Amino acid sequence: MSNNTRLYQGLYIYRNAMVPFIVVQLQAQYGDEWWERGILPALRRKPRTARKDQLSAISLADMVLEDGIDTNFFRFIVRRNWSCFEPTWKRQAVLDVWFIELTEVRNAISHPNAVQVSDRDTMRAFDTMIRIVRPVESDAVWQLEQAEQGTQFIELPLRAGERPPNYERKTPYAFERS
Repeated sequence: MSNNTRLYQGLYIYRNAMVPFIVVQLQAQYGDEWWERGILPALRRKPRTARKDQLSAISLADMVLEDGIDTNFFRFIVRRNWSCFEPTWKRQAVLDVWFIELTEVRNAISHPNAVQVSDRDTMRAFDTMIRIVRPVESDAVWQLEQAEQGTQFIELPLRAGERPPNYERKTPYAFERS
């Protein structure tokens, strides 16, 4: 299994561990206005206005709001709402660097024709994902460790138009036995 495929799977696990945690923390802080007060102001600072406008127009009738939170947005959301997350991570500057690293990895592998990420960078990305997720979701730490080795087998649901996590083989599985 290629490094890019393993990283794609790892980012899937990372996102699925982080989004519920982010939502719970923001709901505790803002209640029913967690999207409007916790997410949208953070995204409005992001320079890519097309995506921001798209997410600003989302309503509960259109989709589950959590589906609109991509790994690229974690840095902006956490930074904007640091008081919600400080008890979990303590060091904002370090976390910020980790989020930047993972955004670069996500961007590097987001296209099937992407250049393969090196073994060293792959190990670094998994280490960073594990460091971020460790205080949030212990099962995700185990899943990330298995994804790094390429040994765990998990079937992932696909949404309409979503590319399978293992895009090289076009299978709907996050992991395949090695």
